Amino acid sequence: PQAVGPAVRAAVLGDTVRVGDVVPVAVRVAVERGQRVAWPDTLPVDPETMENAARVRTRVDTLADGRLEVTGIYAVTPWRTGALPLPDLPLRVVSGSEAVTTLTASLPGLDVVSVLPPDTAGIEPRPAKGVLGASWSLWPFLLGLLLLLALVAALVAWLRRRRRRAPAVPAAPPVTPRERALAALRAAREAGLVERGEMKEFYTRVAAALRHYLAELEEGWSDDLTTSEILARLRARVGAAEAARLADVLRPADQVKFARRRPDAQVAGEEFERARAWVESFAWPPGTDRVGEAA
Repeated sequence: PQAVGPAVRAAVLGDTVRVGDVVPVAVRVAVERGQRVAWPDTLPVDPETMENAARVRTRVDTLADGRLEVTGIYAVTPWRTGALPLPDLPLRVVSGSEAVTTLTASLPGLDVVSVLPPDTAGIEPRPAKGVLGASWSLWPFLLGLLLLLALVAALVAWLRRRRRRAPAVPAAPPVTPRERALAALRAAREAGLVERGEMKEFYTRVAAALRHYLAELEEGWSDDLTTSEILARLRARVGAAEAARLADVLRPADQVKFARRRPDAQVAGEEFERARAWVESFAWPPGTDRVGEAA
């Protein structure tokens, strides 16, 4: 029989796609026996909108006509809402004689919805009700106000006399952003969340401590930025290596918060220590060995 050329199909598995979900993308190639498909390890996605959640997994099935159907299953996690296109995927089909056929798989796009509840902007609060009621006397109110003012004046005079007599106490040194971030991390670890299995709350607190720390160091690094936006701005200021270290902390936390990742207590402890070590070693401003007291 006459050989039929390779045929390519692609599909996104699942109905509704939300921000942070792990979305499988299947690509199927029908080939002749003796041929194999050389799969790229991951999809060439735009890191500003999504990331690869796993490496490609493959499966081979036999079709009714005797040919082989080779399936490659990728996994991506979107971080933006709306219509997100997936890139074309270049493939190579290799025959037994090492002859190579190049194919291009056109992947369908993702329609991503938010995980947040519907907008409540249309709800209007009820008007405030009177506190004193419809009928009240003015004189008791004025008398009480005069007594209150007299007590405040007496308290202010007493405080001024006491301040003149009291010795001056040296001011405590200001608490640095690093010390506040380490204190927040310590509080999250000592709250018993890992031991109770409350991983989402634990990772939310750890990520919030790092985001608040960055927001205090640089005005443009506000803690309402997405992880991709924070990493892009950090990469532009201090380089790819430092951004990659922070990504190793924030990406796992995002997957627990949005993609239902469930690490065990040992993994949670190791990732917590990675977050604490990053705060202790991150140098700011760029070019210094450690963050100074003013930072």
